Amino acid sequence: MIAVTALVLACGTLIAFGAHGHAITSVRHAVPATSTAGANWTPPVEGANASSVVREFHGPSTPWGAGHRGIDLSASSEVVAPDGGTVRFVGTVVDRPVLTIEHDNGMLSSFEPVATELSFGDVVRRGQVLGSLSGEQHCEMSCVHWGVRIPDGWTIGSTVRDRYIDPGLLLGWSGPSVLWPLQGSPFR
Repeated sequence: MIAVTALVLACGTLIAFGAHGHAITSVRHAVPATSTAGANWTPPVEGANASSVVREFHGPSTPWGAGHRGIDLSASSEVVAPDGGTVRFVGTVVDRPVLTIEHDNGMLSSFEPVATELSFGDVVRRGQVLGSLSGEQHCEMSCVHWGVRIPDGWTIGSTVRDRYIDPGLLLGWSGPSVLWPLQGSPFR
């Protein structure tokens, strides 16, 4: 078991098997380290910090599993670009206006409910106003849902799916899970 764990950590790949026996491979992609993430990304709400999160990220264990694929941030009106990129989607999903940006590193950020004047292909810079909150809220207070995904970050059999990550990682608000020793202090 120790050798398998070491191999997984060295390769950055985890293989599990889904309900139908298909191999599910989770490939770890480069995500900025929490110590430098804040220098590259900014919150999509002016003045937001870790305490502004009203609902945390709860990633699914499989691409089709239940979870909360982003964070909800309390917001008053304007939503800004957390990093530069290109608008890849503007439209309604179910009953909410959604805006998606493809960042220069290939990650995709989606914001809802956001009304915008931007169009597909528009280039945005970090901190630029993207739009304003619009329509029905899914929080008890005024908030924006921010989801970040890595295209083709999950391989299932012969298909690939996008993998959602915690946007808090990009801001230095949260960190990766850490394994603690069963015995003794982790701070030796």
